[in-house]
Amino acid sequence: ALAHQTNYLIFCFAEDDWAIQAVASHNPVNFVAPTMPNRIDLAAAKAVRDAMGNRKTLDDSPPSFTQLRIKDPTAVADRIIVTFSLNEPGTVYCRATRVDSGETKA
Repeated sequence: ALAHQTNYLIFCFAEDDWAIQAVASHNPVNFVAPTMPNRIDLAAAKAVRDAMGNRKTLDDSPPSFTQLRIKDPTAVADRIIVTFSLNEPGTVYCRATRVDSGETKA
């Protein structure tokens, strides 16, 4: 498995199915079946690798709150003030819901 948030060089190789397709098709009498598929050469594979450069794997762990603070709701009558920080860049969504609204907890 690849490690999270790690740079990797991507090396690609390609070959066609010519050896299989050529034998299966209608061919002239002087046809000689290929012994191997057509493959890209090492220089072409290196050129693709160099063109792509380093690629970093994704971080698939969820963010966590490093700070979550709610100011005393009686201090200001028309708003609830929430202060928070995450351990990585991200977006936090908040929504105030009355306790008697009938909605369940998340």
